Order: sequence, then structure tokens, then C-alpha cells
Amino acid sequence: MYKRDPKTGRFLPIYNISKEELYDLYVVKGLSLSSIAKIYGVDDETIRYRLKVYGIDRRTGSSSHLGYRRLKGHELPVSNPSTFVWKLGWVISFTQGDGHVYKTRYSISYGSTDKEQIETVSRIIYDLFEFKGSYVKSGFTHVVSYNNIIFYKLMTSLASYGTTEWKVPDWLLKARDEQIKLGYISGFFDSEGVFIEANGFIGAVSTNKRGLEDIGVLFEQVGLLTPVVKKIRNGDDRLKPLYRLEVVGRDAKLEFCKVIKLLIPRKRRKLERIYEKLTKVEVKV
Repeated sequence: MYKRDPKTGRFLPIYNISKEELYDLYVVKGLSLSSIAKIYGVDDETIRYRLKVYGIDRRTGSSSHLGYRRLKGHELPVSNPSTFVWKLGWVISFTQGDGHVYKTRYSISYGSTDKEQIETVSRIIYDLFEFKGSYVKSGFTHVVSYNNIIFYKLMTSLASYGTTEWKVPDWLLKARDEQIKLGYISGFFDSEGVFIEANGFIGAVSTNKRGLEDIGVLFEQVGLLTPVVKKIRNGDDRLKPLYRLEVVGRDAKLEFCKVIKLLIPRKRRKLERIYEKLTKVEVKV
């Protein structure tokens, strides 16, 4: 790969990427020029030039995040583009909720007492990027860590992380592909969702009001009834204000259950039981 000398304008060699790596990131995984450039710390023009040198066909910019490649003037899906895009939205959102991003060591880890949860996120990340994490069990907690600079830079280039810093990425809000938005909503509820079978509650709580409101915008964009966001605790010197997002009304809940696919088994089972109660027909004797 090459970047330009700021004085001469000539390309300088960078030998940390092969044709196979670039093809895998750009064609197979469908990452954009900007995302790949951020991973390697170069500008878009450098990646564009290297694609030309390697003879890798460019695709249109509108398909940057959507897992498509360009071939003879037609958009052809790589594997199953909808599945890829949905999973990408899911893992971004889930990482914002349950991921631990360590800036000092370029690492991302996920921990839970629920082993199935760790197995699920590990499987999705492998399906997307073929990255394998390092698994350990500490007491009752299962942890999988990705000490992988490519994975770290990719994820941090796509979204912001942190309890109060997270928000739905602007590029995702503007995306035309509905699958990535549905995947993002699913990842949010797999990590932050609260499901109470007794009263049929479907929602989430957070100190991040902006983030919850962004989720509401995604609901509207994919055709779901907008959830209600309200303050449930005032802030003080010790605690921040707390907000609740709630899917309100039987029709809204039924629609949510039909459209939103959860991957974490324990949460999926709770949602299924809520759905069963909502659809149960009472028989009068």
C-alpha cells in the first residue's frame, strides 16, 4: 500500500497489507474505503490507489457498508448481503451496550455470567470477520477478548462507545438499507433490553437520553411504532438522571415481537413468552 509524501506528493510504500487482505476487507466483507483507510492509518486515496494496483474492481459508494461488490456493471451480493448487514448492525449495537473497549491496548472484550450470551457474540463476530476471541472463565463470569488491532480499529471507526457517549452512528441513521437498522435495534435489546413477563413490559433504561431517542428514530425508520422515552429518576451530585424507553400498547408490542429478532437465548425466550400472552385468546365458558 502507498501514501503520499506531503512534500513531493509521491506515493510512499507501506508493506502492511497484502492483496488478499485488501480483497477480503473490501470485496468479501464489503467495508468502505474510509473504514479500511482508518484501520491502516492512511487516507482514502491510498486505498483507492492500491485497489487499482492490485486490479480489484471498485464498487459504487452507496454500497460501502452493505456487503456488495461491483462486477460488470451489476451489484452482486457477497454471500447473503442482508444477513451480513443485519449482523453488522447487531454487533455494533451490542458492543456499545455490553462490550468493553480498551483504548490503551487496542482490545475489545465481552463478559457475562450467561455463557450462551458469550457464545452468541463470539459466533456473530466470527461469522462477520472470521476473528476468533480468547475465552476465559473467571469465577462465574465468562469472558471473550479480541486483542486484535484490526477488529479494534474497525469497530471504533464505525461507532462511539461508553455509557454516556454511545449513540446511533450518523451514517447508520442515514443508511438506506433497512436490515442494518433492524440488526442495530436487535443488538440494542439483546444487550440493554428489559422484558417482564408479568406485565408484558418491553423496553430499556439508560442514563443516555440521546441514545434512547436515537433508538426511537430507528423505530420510525423501519416502520415500528415509536417507543416512549421518559425520565424515571432525577439526577443529583451522586447519580445521573435515568431514562426509560418503553414499547407502549398491545399493537406496538406485537409488531415488535414479529419484526425484531433477538439472538441471546434467555432474552429471546422471555420475549417469546410475552408474545404468547399477547396473542392468547381467552375462551369463555
